[in-house]
Amino acid sequence: MTIEDRLHNWSWYVTRWLPDGAPEQPVCKSAEKNYVPELGALYEDDDSKLEPDAIDGEKVELAMKELPPQLKAIIKATYISNAYCTSYSIANYLRISHNRYQTDLANAKKRLSSILSRLDREKTL
Repeated sequence: MTIEDRLHNWSWYVTRWLPDGAPEQPVCKSAEKNYVPELGALYEDDDSKLEPDAIDGEKVELAMKELPPQLKAIIKATYISNAYCTSYSIANYLRISHNRYQTDLANAKKRLSSILSRLDREKTL
């Protein structure tokens, strides 16, 4: 599993499966409060039937606690807060240049990867 896959699994684990996870997403409701779609749930994704790898998600969560605050903020903004935004939008959200964002994100992934490999080695000993 690559670090990218592990971070996507972690974001899914944190936002959907942790009891203290991210705040609930706002739900779009009709103005009349009584709209019933005739076609059912059109936007329900198939991911609701799948489950993230909770063990790996917990490992990544432990590794995230060891990162410096600046790198935590970069990863959180990329994979949780602004998961569907472009890298330029995320850099703007963080109020840093796009080049610095890319460099910090690469550094955060490298450090997280080394922490995860250390944690995996400690578990096997």
